[in-house]
Amino acid sequence: MLSHTAAVIGAGSPPDADQPGFSIGYAHGAGYTELDDVDLVAVADRVPEFAARFADRFGIPTNRTYTDHVTLIEDVRPDIVSVCTPPETHRDLVVSCARAGVPAIHCEKPMALRWDDCQTMVTECTRHDVQLTINHQRRFVPRWRTPADLVQDGAIGTVRRIELAAPDLLDWGTHCFDLSGWYAGDVPATWTFGQIGPAVMDRYGGAYEHANETGALATWAYENGIRGLAATGEYTGLVGGDVYHRIIGTDGRIEIDGHGDVTLIRTGGAPETIGLEQAQNGFAGAIADAIAALESAREPALAGHRALHATELIFGIWESARRRDRVGFPLEISGNPLEDMIESGTLPVRSGSS
Repeated sequence: MLSHTAAVIGAGSPPDADQPGFSIGYAHGAGYTELDDVDLVAVADRVPEFAARFADRFGIPTNRTYTDHVTLIEDVRPDIVSVCTPPETHRDLVVSCARAGVPAIHCEKPMALRWDDCQTMVTECTRHDVQLTINHQRRFVPRWRTPADLVQDGAIGTVRRIELAAPDLLDWGTHCFDLSGWYAGDVPATWTFGQIGPAVMDRYGGAYEHANETGALATWAYENGIRGLAATGEYTGLVGGDVYHRIIGTDGRIEIDGHGDVTLIRTGGAPETIGLEQAQNGFAGAIADAIAALESAREPALAGHRALHATELIFGIWESARRRDRVGFPLEISGNPLEDMIESGTLPVRSGSS
């Protein structure tokens, strides 16, 4: 088994620090250290203290802490980097790393805050023969992977509709749209129609600096005819109680709830709680798959173009709300329709986090 070097760009504040932010770099760091064939050798953060504390946590030499990613790449030449900075910075960092020849880039979700930026990230990595993955790590967690296995095994017949509930469309919802696409066969959508509630600027207590909607309702269709339904924020109850995902087929349905349970309800049968494997570190699973794909030249499970499928739905729902009409794919816009509505005054903005 080959050994690979890794680096994290954007350590963030330590998890035990009393500062806003999710410290997602530490989750990536822990994921790398779980893998025997990866050495976490460097970290970059524009706050030197954050880089130093991260290095201390994960045993990185002090001469391998940086305040900029360019110097890190020039000095270390890592095989894979994790981009763990805020989403508004993802585009520039991913493009810079790709042009610098980093073989693999594992970028945090959501992809970016502009639709054209999301596309550019994938295009530039393809142009420079760089493997790009987006960290939709739930695909490697038994709670979310088990329903995909059940669908593949035909437990509910042919899938007809997938429903999801999430706090928002972008930050949390990107996972849910990615999973829905996975359950639908990883094909793109052809259209969407949606509506959103007023915007909120600080939904997560300073962790992000961009806006979210207070709630959304949307439907869409995948290329293979499977339909989707999403309810977020204030409207999550319309999908039903504590359900995060509901996969409906010709012979039954699968439900994933907020307690971590997966329930199979076959047509005419009693609900069955499905036993799950022991909980796994989704970050380590996502990174391990990215590295295995790099070694074998196969497509990784979290390939950038698959993340575009999920992200296109999010931006498409915002654009549908802006137009007050159904929107077809591929999405022919740039920018961010949610921000456009806020700036034009056509979408009300609520104060606070709700």
